[in-house]
Amino acid sequence: MATSAAIKSLAVHLKKAADDLRLLNSGPRCGFNDLNVPARQAGSSIMPAKVNPVIPECVNQCCFTIFGMDVTVNWAVAEGQLQLNAFDPVMVHELLTGMALLTRAMETFRVNCVEGIEINADLGRSYAQSSPSISAALNHYIGYEHAADIAAEAVHTGRTVREVAGERTDLPAEQLDEILDPIRLARGLGQTCREHRD
Repeated sequence: MATSAAIKSLAVHLKKAADDLRLLNSGPRCGFNDLNVPARQAGSSIMPAKVNPVIPECVNQCCFTIFGMDVTVNWAVAEGQLQLNAFDPVMVHELLTGMALLTRAMETFRVNCVEGIEINADLGRSYAQSSPSISAALNHYIGYEHAADIAAEAVHTGRTVREVAGERTDLPAEQLDEILDPIRLARGLGQTCREHRD
């Protein structure tokens, strides 16, 4: 049972990774569109040019099979009587088959999907720059109220906080670029989180 549980646990984590990639790949207009997984077959028959995330979906189906394997092994263990269990053959078969399937699924996932992922960095950067939350970085320089007004105007007009701050503050452009740099802000947040954990 412990071996089966370990295999199932690995499958759960693999399925989570595949699901996350499917979600982040959704789009390009009505989804996340944070990344593109490689196109491995012709897309949808009803939507030309659509790329289906077939490798993550294949991995999910392998994981479903592993979940069934775990159920079979658990029932086989439960059917043992006293010190004897006549159901060892099905347990061994399911475990060996499951390990082989999961090994092939992980290799397929790595080679045919993960290694070919393309990140939509420009889109991600534009999302970050368009987020009104980055206006909080201005608090130290212009005060909360003024920063909140800039964020509200950015949301209302559909512009970035950087664009509005450039018009509504006396801060030099170079300083605004540094203050509102999403990568610098994200790294600073990560450092803050690490410090709080220590």
